[in-house]
Amino acid sequence: MQATIHHQSVIFLTAALALAPFANGREKGERIAAELGLKEGSVVADIGCGKGWLSFRMSKIVGDSGKVFATDISDKYLKIVSDRAQKENIKNIYTVKSDPARTELAPSSGEVI
Repeated sequence: MQATIHHQSVIFLTAALALAPFANGREKGERIAAELGLKEGSVVADIGCGKGWLSFRMSKIVGDSGKVFATDISDKYLKIVSDRAQKENIKNIYTVKSDPARTELAPSSGEVI
């Protein structure tokens, strides 16, 4: 589902963080979550989400009471994320179309990590 962000405690992730030299696979997602202090109910933005590798891992951690805003400049990738979320009945991932110069997230919407 497409979304506009108006939340005061969003934790921002970047594509560069997802590529950080942590462990692989599930351990990598868990390590990123631990480093950021993500927990049930967190609201997180995956900036440059691509096909959503990190978005789907964060979705499980933040749970039904949390939100994941998956942002990307590519309509193709946002559709992949949206279609997968719908297919897997995941309700806490919201896609946000960005442009290369801005994320379309309000600058004061949260803490930048």
